[in-house]
Amino acid sequence: MRAKYLMITHWEGHWDEIDRTYYSINMLKGELRKKYKEYLENNVPTIFIKIDRKTKIPQKAWRGTVSDFEEKEEEKGGKKKKCIYFSVNIEEEIPIPKKYEGRRLREGWYLISEYEILEEKVPKRLPPLNLILYGPPGTGKTYYAISYAIAIVENRPVDEILEESIKSRDKVLERYKEYLKNGQIVFTTFHPSYSYEDFIEGLKAKVNENGQVVYYIENGIFKELVKRAKDNPDKNYVIIIDEINRGNIPSIFGELITLIEEDKREGMSNAISVKLPYSKEDFSVPSNLYILGTMNTADRSIVLLDTALRRRFEFEELMPKPDLLRGIKVIDAEKEIKLEKLLECLNKRIEEHLDRNKTIGHAYFLSFVKEDLSGQKYLTLKDLNKIFKNKIIPLLQEYFYDDWDKIREVLDDKNTGYFIEKDRSRISSKLDELSLPAEAFINIYQNCENAGNNQV
Repeated sequence: MRAKYLMITHWEGHWDEIDRTYYSINMLKGELRKKYKEYLENNVPTIFIKIDRKTKIPQKAWRGTVSDFEEKEEEKGGKKKKCIYFSVNIEEEIPIPKKYEGRRLREGWYLISEYEILEEKVPKRLPPLNLILYGPPGTGKTYYAISYAIAIVENRPVDEILEESIKSRDKVLERYKEYLKNGQIVFTTFHPSYSYEDFIEGLKAKVNENGQVVYYIENGIFKELVKRAKDNPDKNYVIIIDEINRGNIPSIFGELITLIEEDKREGMSNAISVKLPYSKEDFSVPSNLYILGTMNTADRSIVLLDTALRRRFEFEELMPKPDLLRGIKVIDAEKEIKLEKLLECLNKRIEEHLDRNKTIGHAYFLSFVKEDLSGQKYLTLKDLNKIFKNKIIPLLQEYFYDDWDKIREVLDDKNTGYFIEKDRSRISSKLDELSLPAEAFINIYQNCENAGNNQV
């Protein structure tokens, strides 16, 4: 598991004058304290902020990485404390992110969401050669994979493509289709029966003109892409593997699992090649070929992924972003429905029953959103009924194994019967007819404590 960015705040000295330092485990904030071993890998992209010792207001900021982590026990004030030593690698000074300008910050380590980074225009490089985007359903993994693929092919910063997507997703998708057509981008989906023969090469049978069965070697989609990338070394190529966790990774990748490492690629310092089992050809992977995977954490935790795959890929988490629903109106509703609070509250209850990997993404709502001539984003009350009937409730049925009592708890529907028929295991007739009133959706979040109150 890997955060896209860390933010580390410190009041003493300048970050660009520090080579190596340490922090007490207690200085790691929120989820990072519990799971720091999963997040902290070498060269984690990091925003460093110097804060004033008295006022705690940010003074300067730098971009860089942290690496070479070492856990030790130190005696401080007569007590032993667990600490993390690490190396600081400063790349450049940057403006203080607007979100933190003038705000009091405590010393510590924080996880920074990708949305905050994009919002603050912190520069993004090209994605790594091997990257998996992971998160719960509906968090935009395929959306981001397409944008990342276009950034790679066009050799442009990812944030430029994402910003362009906000303004005109249709134009971005047009370019994506062109790259699919000319073979610079390939899209495939892994599944339990997907094989090495589909991906690299395999023996196929056919009947010749004499009625005899003959066998021939057929290249898989990855081998074909490798050939194109080698023939055009000045261009970048991308394969998007949707649902990468659903395939049998050792079986599909075979000897390729070593070849895709950055330093093992063709032309690199530790480059290697292998002889393929069917064709007996020498095979290697060029450095202008990127592998982008997506992974639904509701299906499988990242911890359960094949170890060899985890070592060779970087991971970027995409979680629900309820704030993207802020300001979207539900037209023809008799009362205002706050979609942001609605999603926050649903996910809060799901986390209480299950875990964060099975929350509900914002994309379920955004896929129905339209925009009027004035630029106002909206969806209809009927759209909202459809989202719950066809997307959210079926997902909850899957999560809770058709335990309708738990589904009622998540929807706060025990006493109302808005969504689920009272004392029956089926959706209500009004939801089935897509005619639930605004009050049904407002009821989900109006009793939810602290819904919508995000704290840094």
